[in-house]
This record gives sequence, C-alpha cells and structure tokens, in this order.
Amino acid sequence: MHSQHTENTENKIPDAAFTESARDCAVFLKRNQLSRTPAVPAEAMTVTCGLSTRRFTALLKRILPVQAVFAVLAGIFWAATGLMDFDWSIRHITGASLWYIVTLLSLLLGFGCTIFLMIPARRTRQYRHSPVDLPETLCCFFIAAMLGIHALRQFYTLLTTPPASASAISTMFLSRFAAVGMLLCALYFLLLGLGRRGHFVTLIAMGACLGNMLVLFRDYFDFSQPLNGPLRNFAMLSYAAMLLFLIAETRVHVDLWYADMPFTVLTYCAVLLLCGCTGIGQAVMAFAGYGSFNLIEEAAFIALAALAFFRLKKLPALIGDHLPPPPTEDEVRKMEKKLKKS
Repeated sequence: MHSQHTENTENKIPDAAFTESARDCAVFLKRNQLSRTPAVPAEAMTVTCGLSTRRFTALLKRILPVQAVFAVLAGIFWAATGLMDFDWSIRHITGASLWYIVTLLSLLLGFGCTIFLMIPARRTRQYRHSPVDLPETLCCFFIAAMLGIHALRQFYTLLTTPPASASAISTMFLSRFAAVGMLLCALYFLLLGLGRRGHFVTLIAMGACLGNMLVLFRDYFDFSQPLNGPLRNFAMLSYAAMLLFLIAETRVHVDLWYADMPFTVLTYCAVLLLCGCTGIGQAVMAFAGYGSFNLIEEAAFIALAALAFFRLKKLPALIGDHLPPPPTEDEVRKMEKKLKKS
C-alpha cells in the first residue's frame, strides 16, 4: 500500500523538484505538511520548463507586441487630447472628449491583456536574475541621467526661487526630500545598468522606493495643479508605476523565491502602459508648444517604459514551472516524528 502511494506520488510530482532521497519529502509536501521555505536559493534550483512555462511563453509572445501598441496608441491619443480638447487656462479637458475616452479605453484594454497574461503566470516562477544586456543597460543609464538632472534642477530651483506664497514655504521641505529621493532612484538605475547586486544595492533599492513615495507626496500636495486635473493624475500614476517597478526589483534582490510572477507581470505591464502613455503624450504636447512640461521627466518615463518592455521580453529565459522547493532536513525530521506519534 505504501509503495503504491509512493509510486502515484512519483508519477504526479517531477523528481527534478526534489533531492535524490526525497520520496517521503514529496509525500509530505503533497499533503501540505511542510512549509514552502526553500532549502537552497532559487537561482540554485533546477529549472523545469514544463507545460505551464510553455503556455506562458506562447501567450507572452502574442500579448507583448499588443501591449506595446496599446502604450503607443494611448500616448498618441493623450497627445491629441491635449492638442484638441484641453483648456490650458484651467488645465482640464473641455467637455466629453472623444480623444480622452479612447486614451482611457486603450489603457483599459492594455490592463485587460495584463490580467489575461497573469493567469498562466500563477503556475510559473522566476528562478534566475535578469542579466543586463545592452538595451537594458542603455535604458538604465539614460533613466539615471534624466532623473539625476531632474533632481539637480529641482534643487537649484528651490534654492534660487523665492516662494510665491505661505503654502509654498510649507511644501519646500517636502520638495527637497523628494529631490533627494529622486537622486536615490537615479543611483539605483545606475547600479542596475552596471549589473550590480548585493546588500548595498538592496538598501539603495529600498531607499529608492521611499524616495519615489516622497515624490508622490510632493505631487499630491502641489496646489499649483488642479486637484483632479488629468495632467497631475497621469504624472502621479506614472510615478506609482515606477514605485511598483522598484518594489519588484527590491523583492528580486532580497530573494527570488518570493518574487511572484503575477506581480512581476503586472508591474512591467503597468510601467509599459502608464509611463509610455504619459511620456509619449506629454512630450508631443511640449514639442507642439502646449503647456510647460519637463521634457527630462517625460524622457525618463519613455525610457522606463522601454526598460519594462525589454524585461518582459526576457522573462521566458528566466522562469520555470512553479514546483515546491526541497524541504529542509529539520522539516523532514519534525514531520517523521509527528507521523510516528500519530
């Protein structure tokens, strides 16, 4: 009876997921009697490219070009909204703008494809760190340069321009902290472009997450923009997508095993759609002479969207089927004692 149960377990669970003497361990894991903590780092485990990985890879190849098209279309439609259906005196859209509706529709369709892509991602896991190739290196260096220049310009403006009102004085300290946070973001992308990993890079990634949150707080309390203005909302959504990217990066640096694939897919797709739409649309508005946009910031958004695209494209080479990790020796001994008592 015991041999028949072991044989059935071996047929259902691939041997590559376990150590050589792990038949009993496989039974424990199948009964959910062991924790899911891996005994070895994720990058040291055997990658199993089974049915789930092949399904995700095939779906990604079809959806990724569609996501890029949606991001570009949303940017073009957003630019058309600013050029044709926008009241720049109050910084709001005039009436029911068809261009604004199709902008939101493009983003919604893109996120719909993202959810569709996240379903097979539940059964896959990233086992390898993403090697930084030439396109990613160029994107990272460009983002670091743009964010660094943007932060230094903000420092210069804060030091040389007197506040226009009492409320501006109260937000100057937050703006300075936000500029420091942006410098941390620039430093992280510089280290990412150099392919660095380690405890120091992990701390910088955490600091960049905090810095990005300070930028969001600064924009939220920026009373020079209308509270529900679409320009402000798109900028804040883009920085929120950047925050998701930094959180995903931090999780990968801490431990690959806990970097779930659905969150990674959602992060990269959100960056591609939101940063691509905002960067392309508002850069076109700026070149057309509408509004006072910061082209350095828009260029950083576009480069970040390109980085997310390249990261998504490389995922099939880094993932495998989501299988239980090999249990630790202490877990096996504890469960053997528990089974003997029962």
